[in-house]
Amino acid sequence: MVNDPHEQVLRRSGFYYLGKFVWVVEQTWDVETLTGFLYSTSFLNRDVLGDRSVEFEKEFAERLLPYATDGKFYESASYAYELARRPRSLGAKNKSR
Repeated sequence: MVNDPHEQVLRRSGFYYLGKFVWVVEQTWDVETLTGFLYSTSFLNRDVLGDRSVEFEKEFAERLLPYATDGKFYESASYAYELARRPRSLGAKNKSR
């Protein structure tokens, strides 16, 4: 039961299972956007690096660029969600929101 698929858990709990929906997003990065992404995190922001941020940016670019294609990095990220809804109880009135 601990490792049951989400669909089974939802159905067992009385939900109507509507399906699993998946989509893929193609993301293109360069050194500047990757650096910006890192700075937006809590574990490697400018406060963490302090006065070494310029040194970090230089070394980060030097280490990454050999793996780039025309200065770019490509990523395919897939996302998914499973949708279910509670059944409307008998006698329940449709409430406007």
